[in-house]
Amino acid sequence: MRFRTGLITAVCLVAACSGSGPGDDGSATTTTGSPPLAQQPAYELGKIQLVSAVQRTDSCNDLLARLRRLGDEHVGPYGFGWGYGVMPLAEGAARGDVAAASDMSAGGPQAATAAPQEKSFSGTNNQEAGVDEADMVKSDGERLYVLRDNRLVIVDVSAGGPGGKVLGSVSFEEASPMSMLLGDGVVMVLSQRYFDPADMKGDGSADPLRALGVSRTQVSMVDVSDPTSPKVTDDVEIDGDLAAARLVGGRAHLVLRSTPLGLPFVMPQSRIGEDVATEMNRRIVAEAPLEQWLPHMWRDGKRADLVDCDSVWIPQTFAGVQMTSIVSMPLGDRVDPSTASLLAPGDVVYASPQSVYVTAQAWFDQRKVAEDEDSWPKPSDWKTAVHRFSIGDAAPGYLASGVVPGVVRNSFSLGEVDDHLVIATTTGLPWSVDEDEQSTSRLASLATDGSKLVEVGVVDGLGKGETIHSVRIIAKRAYVVTFRQTDPFFVVDLTDAAAPKLAGELKILGYSGYLHPVSDDLILGIGRDADAEGRDTGMAATLFDVSNPAAPTAVGRWSQPGAHSEVEWDHHAFTYWEPSSTAFVPTMNYDATFAGYGRLVALSTEGRTLNERGRIGITQMEAGITNCTKFTAEQIAELLDPTKGALPQGGFVQLCGPGQSGATAMTCSELDDSMVKFYTGKTREELGIAPDRTIESCYPDTQHRIERSVIVGDTLWMLSEDLLQANDLATLTPGRQVSLSS
Repeated sequence: MRFRTGLITAVCLVAACSGSGPGDDGSATTTTGSPPLAQQPAYELGKIQLVSAVQRTDSCNDLLARLRRLGDEHVGPYGFGWGYGVMPLAEGAARGDVAAASDMSAGGPQAATAAPQEKSFSGTNNQEAGVDEADMVKSDGERLYVLRDNRLVIVDVSAGGPGGKVLGSVSFEEASPMSMLLGDGVVMVLSQRYFDPADMKGDGSADPLRALGVSRTQVSMVDVSDPTSPKVTDDVEIDGDLAAARLVGGRAHLVLRSTPLGLPFVMPQSRIGEDVATEMNRRIVAEAPLEQWLPHMWRDGKRADLVDCDSVWIPQTFAGVQMTSIVSMPLGDRVDPSTASLLAPGDVVYASPQSVYVTAQAWFDQRKVAEDEDSWPKPSDWKTAVHRFSIGDAAPGYLASGVVPGVVRNSFSLGEVDDHLVIATTTGLPWSVDEDEQSTSRLASLATDGSKLVEVGVVDGLGKGETIHSVRIIAKRAYVVTFRQTDPFFVVDLTDAAAPKLAGELKILGYSGYLHPVSDDLILGIGRDADAEGRDTGMAATLFDVSNPAAPTAVGRWSQPGAHSEVEWDHHAFTYWEPSSTAFVPTMNYDATFAGYGRLVALSTEGRTLNERGRIGITQMEAGITNCTKFTAEQIAELLDPTKGALPQGGFVQLCGPGQSGATAMTCSELDDSMVKFYTGKTREELGIAPDRTIESCYPDTQHRIERSVIVGDTLWMLSEDLLQANDLATLTPGRQVSLSS
């Protein structure tokens, strides 16, 4: 038996859709035991029914019977993980919202049509208007709320105030805060925790589930009405990993993924023991109580129900044992959630003001593949399951499911237009030699028909041999960028959301990894530059004019060789300030010494052009002070070959005597005899350098990666590591620095 490597736990095809009764035929299910052992059928991905019933149970006994039956049918000698795997992503595809990856970041608030901003401060750069996203930085116009290490730090940044004074902070000793949501006088801090059973012995807990080694999401409500004395008013843990967090109308919606708790599966030492192990694992499944199947909430070490039995939905086509839960609650002084759960994996999350959509690649039974690699599904057969949940003032609820061909890149691959889900996917691989397996992309429109998401319109054949690198769905249009060697920028007309139409396209070198609406007819792309062969040559920004959707044009281009920006994979790092028509984009550059340095580049879109206004770095206060002798510009010009990188960016070369070395806020490296010869073409003796003297090359001692930028009034605040720096918004002149260290 041969196994593919790099697989994660998975299962059969996810599916979807209608049905209101608890049983397969609409009647109540009374099965309490395990069915006879039967071999799991092998599925042919191209023939299997992709949409089937998703049903809700009406009693806890019925729910437990269903879970045990499904577990019995799919457990193997290695538990639920044996021979199961997820289909690999198409080249260049990213699992969006990873770890809330895509979810833990900041920039400036953007309406879906980039309407003029009335507020005098920026917040998180959100995908959808009216839907705030969890991030490491938040602002209310007077204060910045920053998560650093295990602390929430509150900084006064109000106009006319102290100008960058730390007001207060609160620590989370045993948690690792990842992101937060900001309400009226309250901050919800979201942390990831892992409980090691070895560390919990003797903790006094009488609940055996408490001592299981599991991952949990900690939800902390913090009262910040007095910013000088923030207080945690409630602290709970919820079983599972956080996939995403959104805030709509004062109500938080968390998407969590959980697996059965602590099923004590056995594993055989060889193939000989697999039948015995399978039978023992079936017994474990048959005896597992409901508490081990469902996620829970924990407060003060005591377990509470998180989801009601009649709020759990189960696809008839097995989708795996991972459960995706939408956990909703108002932001207040206490965590009071309501939950809807689906027995299916969840990966990429997109939210509109009305709905939450959760996607995952469609799964298949890989036990067949483990025995016969020729049955491995073709890339052109990969599919994505989509599940829709309702959100609002009431409890969340499951609405519908469907399946589309291909894989999504991230949350921007989805959008809601006139109650239709618009979704962009890529099928196949860009470098396949098989013409039938070459990649292509599509944009489909799905309508909710009962509890089914049904495809009603599609634009197909986008970027043959290429993969999607970015998507932006705004009002009545969608913009799609694919790439292999050139960047086809597609404009899709969504005037009739049920019948999308390709309006036009533009091909340029490189690609855009993130698209941002500057106005109704200008789109700014941040990504990579490339030559005619598709080779990466550095960072690039492109301003697209889409006033004529049938003939989009590039009206501005900016590039920086050797640089990259995390905006490509983290849109929260991007800020666009509409009053000055300026985008603030963090970059990382590498000079000839391979020393990285971070800058925030200001790009102006004024006048429908793209121009650099300037760039800002974290200034090193009193940097470069040394008791050595710095080489003058004339000496450097005379002695050093500038093409060989002896003089680092922002640094200098110095001559030090006995007992002398280094410089403040700089990293200095001694040049030995061979390096002196390499850089100057002369020996130390030929240069007249005494044996007790050393030559050092010095450069700034930290990269100072710019993580976030936030605008308050006439000040641009930059966050880098444990430092906030104020900069004049008009002149970009660096100013006050605030340390966030405890």
